[in-house]
Amino acid sequence: MRKIEIRVRRADLPHEMGAMREWLDQSGYAPSRFDCKQDAEGVLICVEFVVDAEGDAFAARFNSQTALLI
Repeated sequence: MRKIEIRVRRADLPHEMGAMREWLDQSGYAPSRFDCKQDAEGVLICVEFVVDAEGDAFAARFNSQTALLI
């Protein structure tokens, strides 16, 4: 399982979420979990994928950090 974390500015959140939704739909991928957390630095988007390759592709597309979950 892959956990992807992407930090965005609050002002960019609607655009980034739209881009993610469009990419997921076009790719046919469905994350198993999708959360957003706000803090002083902006918004942290956390997305988990059951299939590692899908998580890796998502991370590559959105220039994010990945973590392997067990």
